[in-house]
Amino acid sequence: MEKSPVEICPYLGLKDDPETSISYPSVSNVCLHSINMVTPNLNYQKSVCLTKAYLDCFVYLSPDEKKMPESLQDLTGQKQRRKNTISRFALILLVVFLISSVLIFRGQWSSKIEGLLMPAWQKTQQVRTYQPLPTMPATQFPEIEYTPTSNQTKKTAETPTQSPMRSPTITMVPSTLALDTPIGSWVQFIIHRTLPGESLDQFANQYNTTVDAIRSVNYNLPNVLYEDRLIIIPIGVKDAVDLPAFEAYQVTARGLGVDDLAEQLSVLPEDLVSYNNVPLDYIFNYGDWILVPRE
Repeated sequence: MEKSPVEICPYLGLKDDPETSISYPSVSNVCLHSINMVTPNLNYQKSVCLTKAYLDCFVYLSPDEKKMPESLQDLTGQKQRRKNTISRFALILLVVFLISSVLIFRGQWSSKIEGLLMPAWQKTQQVRTYQPLPTMPATQFPEIEYTPTSNQTKKTAETPTQSPMRSPTITMVPSTLALDTPIGSWVQFIIHRTLPGESLDQFANQYNTTVDAIRSVNYNLPNVLYEDRLIIIPIGVKDAVDLPAFEAYQVTARGLGVDDLAEQLSVLPEDLVSYNNVPLDYIFNYGDWILVPRE
């Protein structure tokens, strides 16, 4: 609405459109002749700015821009604008905080989400429960007295008496095939069940290896490392290009030999012997953790 030079103060207008003012008291009207172009309160607009009484207004009569007293200013509108500014600033801070939290904790959240979405059968295959059982006593066989036949007795009599030769006794130290225990000979590995917050970078630093080497020796390792995952770590290996990818497996039967277990897992017996550092006639214990080459 166009201003009336008679009824409305010529200094009353809109901040973005000084040539126009609202003909009724409004927070959109500002005093163009005041410092910072503040809004007069609605009562002052009604009684002075929008009437001929503006001719006696000290701001209007001032030759220069005049500071309007706070008693005449629309403080309610200023407080609301200040409140809106603070709200916008708080909203910006909240958005920045949420984005930062996502970037920092996305690894853990992704691990938990992937764990929840993983099918139950796959969890059962990858995470086996280790329940150590008491060690079974070695089977003792009764001594059988051997009686030679008459022919063997005669042959023995004709043979010169020789001092019996005692066969050398071979003492085999049982292999320790357990979680978090080095397994192997020329290259050693650790089978570890991951805990919350652990990462491949942490394992690489701890065991003097690299993230690429860890990924190379793990069969079907997902991109995100989630909690309670069985992972194989090569110790002191920077480049695992010559090593196969392994799967961690826990023996769940008693009395299995290398050949039996190799046939059951569809691998070569020589590979089980080589990578797990066990003799060819080794009998696996219930609960042993072994490395099974898959690629």
